[in-house]
Amino acid sequence: MTCRVKSKRNVLRSFCWIARLSRDRRGVAAVEFAFIAPIMLALFFGTVELTSAIEIARLRR
Repeated sequence: MTCRVKSKRNVLRSFCWIARLSRDRRGVAAVEFAFIAPIMLALFFGTVELTSAIEIARLRR
């Protein structure tokens, strides 16, 4: 594997791209939703299953 030496201009361009990317806030809501959605779905379906189990236990008495 060869190591490519970047010129000073390419290094500065890379830093500018990283800085611009860190300021970009598009898509933040989508990422937050992707983190929260599985947790909320698990809580929802867990509540539904628990309610069903309690109802079945009451009917068996």
